[in-house]
Amino acid sequence: MLIRHFMSSTVTTLIEDMSPREAWAVFEHTGLRRAPVVDAEGNVIGILTDRDLAEAVRWNVSDLEHEQLKKGRARVSDLLNRDLISVDPSAHLDTAAQLMLKHKIGALPVMEKGRLRGIITESDIFRVFVQLKAVAEGTLFSLHWPHDSGMPPDPARIAIDCGVELREQIRLESPGKGTLVDLRVVGDDLENFRQQILKSGYILISRHDTLRTRVH
Repeated sequence: MLIRHFMSSTVTTLIEDMSPREAWAVFEHTGLRRAPVVDAEGNVIGILTDRDLAEAVRWNVSDLEHEQLKKGRARVSDLLNRDLISVDPSAHLDTAAQLMLKHKIGALPVMEKGRLRGIITESDIFRVFVQLKAVAEGTLFSLHWPHDSGMPPDPARIAIDCGVELREQIRLESPGKGTLVDLRVVGDDLENFRQQILKSGYILISRHDTLRTRVH
């Protein structure tokens, strides 16, 4: 899944010469929490968040502007981290997610040949995850493989032996010990599948029957 299919192509930007008060007004008017900042030529030089602005002005925009009067007019560019992190629209969603997690940021400008093409946010990625989960149907088994050594038995093989269809398998390292596994299964002999999974050494955490839904 490419970023270009899920990014917001219409982007509200801030001009580097804006005052903090003007930037704050944009956030309040649009309801946005962050916006790219561009220079006079339209080049993206950073992203300003409402949190950055609030922390920088100590929750009082006029204070910062008052302090900057001696040095000249306070500008949005004075608040920016110039280490711009961006992604290409042809990159995959997991690339954006990994960059956000690594750098502890909530959005990335999407750049192509040096020009701003859009923005991808943590909310965009979360929405995709929810859509992927919501459109699925079947019975969801949440399991725990409690051992750190050795490969867990293959649920796909167990599903085949039980005559059921394994439609989804997600594995994550457990915060404690072992591995967490989610399986989404469809078929008539789910009780036999459950028994065989438990016999193989998995621990059943929960079981939910899911119906096809749509998330907008």
